[in-house]
Amino acid sequence: MAAMSSPGACLTTWCVFLMFSLGCSGNTKPKRRSLLSKAATARNSELHLDGVGATAKIEVYYEALCPDSIEFIDKSLRVAWEDTELRGRMSLHLIPFGNGQLIKEDTVSKGYHFWHPGAGYPLVMCQHGSQECLGNKIQACAIADLEETVYVPFLLCMIAYGTRAGPELSSYDCGQRLGIDMAKVKDCASSRRGHELLLGYGQRSLDPQLGRKYVPFIMVDGRHSDAAEKGDFIGALCGALGAPKPAACSKVSAQG
Repeated sequence: MAAMSSPGACLTTWCVFLMFSLGCSGNTKPKRRSLLSKAATARNSELHLDGVGATAKIEVYYEALCPDSIEFIDKSLRVAWEDTELRGRMSLHLIPFGNGQLIKEDTVSKGYHFWHPGAGYPLVMCQHGSQECLGNKIQACAIADLEETVYVPFLLCMIAYGTRAGPELSSYDCGQRLGIDMAKVKDCASSRRGHELLLGYGQRSLDPQLGRKYVPFIMVDGRHSDAAEKGDFIGALCGALGAPKPAACSKVSAQG
């Protein structure tokens, strides 16, 4: 996470230009339970991990083109995901919206209505522009329509491009590599449903009770984790897990 004073930090202190004032709306669509989650539940049962600490709920609030978000996902989250034991003990929730804003229709100028008669409302304005909105929407559709074993590698693949490529290139190339039907992802991202998915993540990200002022913003079992954001994601995850802990946790303890 970049320092609060850094001009490049992905903070919420950005400007909405001219004709708009801030608005917020949307509905969160519940996500399907994945085959991976079912397998993890079965494995946890075999290990007698059915109580408190069997898994940790990890919520990652991020945006597709934020350098800080990219660094966290490409490094900290990737390392945890690629460890099969840690992966099986995470209930992972990815929220692609970040510091975007939702703009109500009645706050938009007549000029905007004239030039954009087919716009969906509330409008979504993303911190890093329309390319980031597209990336967030593509990832929202992937999360909604693909199994976790597919959409997490897809997102990790897109994130690995960093800011060197737009979401059109990264999503298409990653979809081809992973055998994803990108026509279906495109249909979702181009539809009202894709817009609604993004609105739902916006409502969740902008909830005042969350107290989020930047991204990446990490929650572990419902509590904000500063340690996870500052390079000790595995330590924060392990701290929420009961015994027996994954082998990676002993390495974290030894280093600490």
